[in-house]
Amino acid sequence: SVRASPAATQSVQPTASTSVPQPQALPPPPAAPKYRHEWYQTADKVTVSVFAKKIPADQVKVQFLEGHLTLTLLTGDGEVDFSLPLQLFAPVLPDQCKFQALTTKIEIILKKATQVQWGGLEGSGSPLVPQPINMSSVANTRPAYPSSKARDPVDWDKLEVELKEEEKNEKLEAPKYRHE
Repeated sequence: SVRASPAATQSVQPTASTSVPQPQALPPPPAAPKYRHEWYQTADKVTVSVFAKKIPADQVKVQFLEGHLTLTLLTGDGEVDFSLPLQLFAPVLPDQCKFQALTTKIEIILKKATQVQWGGLEGSGSPLVPQPINMSSVANTRPAYPSSKARDPVDWDKLEVELKEEEKNEKLEAPKYRHE
């Protein structure tokens, strides 16, 4: 085994003239929300799913306002366990909004005040210029696949007759081979 000399094991103590940089304490990262949430939209509705399992419906409170939504989950004692305030991207119709407490999530369905495509679930509160959803152009577009181009209908009976005629003519014209 190799032994280190006493000089090699000595530690250097900083003196008054030597400064050792101390690591700066970083602020703690923001706490992750207790429950994850996702959203999707259709032309007239936005659905928000908050993934909180086995929350009884009587412990779920949702406040619907025209431009805001607040979800509050309570403990069994009535204390606030979780709160999710959202400033919505566009106005909704509060009297037509609803929620369901399911076993795997809380599902919130928001009725859009206007049929516009939302750029996100939350808005900045600044005036927005929503883009209307043109459903007629979406419904009338056909897939752009090579096999999707318009063609005349095929008369399969006629094609079958033509192929049989070609086969018959080929048999008649087939050269005879002589084997020697």
